Amino acid sequence: MKIILFIFLIIIINIYNNILVRGEIDFKVPCGDGYCGYDQVCYKYNPQEDVSVCLLADQFNLLELVQTFEKTWIDHYGDEYSLFRVKIQNHSNKPITHLYLATDFTFDLKEKSSYWNIHLDTWNNFLTLPNYVNSIQPFSYHLFGYIVKGKTSPNMIIRSITYSDPEIFANQQY
Repeated sequence: MKIILFIFLIIIINIYNNILVRGEIDFKVPCGDGYCGYDQVCYKYNPQEDVSVCLLADQFNLLELVQTFEKTWIDHYGDEYSLFRVKIQNHSNKPITHLYLATDFTFDLKEKSSYWNIHLDTWNNFLTLPNYVNSIQPFSYHLFGYIVKGKTSPNMIIRSITYSDPEIFANQQY
């Protein structure tokens, strides 16, 4: 009986921790030798020398994240779902080689596989570029999509961006 109660307690603690972790988007992001706080973006403008700074998110305009609602429907069980497409627009003159987009509990997917053209790190609730995307070229964009429960656009915050020197990037062998 004690073992069953112990297991039950562990399950309850895990559920509680998952709700707390998944319910918050306010966490620190590693940046250089320190961390960026909430409402800040880690801007890695010289990754070869690991030169990074934390910038206020509302003052960072080199990357634009545009979520577009496409459609909504109700399945035969009465559950409502919505399709969104997201455009990550690079407004800088350097390729973006890596980025972290933070999500929270509002990113409630229809199914575990209801997203495409993006990598989902479920442990940290980050979206990153998929492995087959080497970069988002200067003044270009990357599109991805997802299907969520309900019809509310989920919260997404740009948390970290890594740029590459165009000359170094152009000379890389693949």
